[in-house]
Amino acid sequence: MSLGHQLAAWDLLPGELSPQERVVLLALAEDARSGRDTCSPGHRDTCSPGHKVLTARTGLGRSQLSATSARLVSRGLVVLAERARRGRNAVYRLLFAERERPANQTQNPPTGTDHDGQSVRTAGSLPGSSSPRKNPVARTRQAASKIRRAEPTILPPSNAPTNRLRPAPRPDLSALPDPPEWAVEAARGHHQGDDVVSGDAPVDQVPDSAVSFADAAARLGLSTGTVHRYCAPSSGKLRRVGTGVSLASVEALAG
Repeated sequence: MSLGHQLAAWDLLPGELSPQERVVLLALAEDARSGRDTCSPGHRDTCSPGHKVLTARTGLGRSQLSATSARLVSRGLVVLAERARRGRNAVYRLLFAERERPANQTQNPPTGTDHDGQSVRTAGSLPGSSSPRKNPVARTRQAASKIRRAEPTILPPSNAPTNRLRPAPRPDLSALPDPPEWAVEAARGHHQGDDVVSGDAPVDQVPDSAVSFADAAARLGLSTGTVHRYCAPSSGKLRRVGTGVSLASVEALAG
């Protein structure tokens, strides 16, 4: 695909071509060979698309396509270099790409004179309006070269400090008020009915009115785990006193 031939087809003035003729020119320019084609230097500005290809691109019938091509040849925009033969398509040479631009586009825009005698440009004639259109491929290459010439971006190391949120400081427990006396007494002792075991006593100390879990299991002929389940509030078969089992509840269950 030759982008230069397509741009040249678009640059033709609207009054010179009908919509059908411009569509056919664009379809031919899509297969045109440019001057950079080193494989076939003698076929510059030529193309040989098939009839089915042109019909699919333009949407015209056979008769309309033939009539439009004849009008382009008569206007000197396209010339038929080789006629279609068996096994080969017709070869067209595009002449509109070599045509000079109109004089009103190449010359500088008209200027006027203000009341001080200084020249000013007339409205609608900007400096860039008369400049030729730049190839978009060249603009892409120029932008890519600027990116390559730019200095590389240096990223910070992975262990560099970041803007992470810091955890909130822990509250100062020394500033809290002292708990009431009833809370301290409740924390020191475990209340089980009328029997109270002081929190100051050792953990393995069992009061006189209670027996250990092992002794209770031996007297009842049960396992220690079963005795623990019987002491649970949901069971109620045994009553726990401190770190042991109430002797009265063991004797009542055994009797």
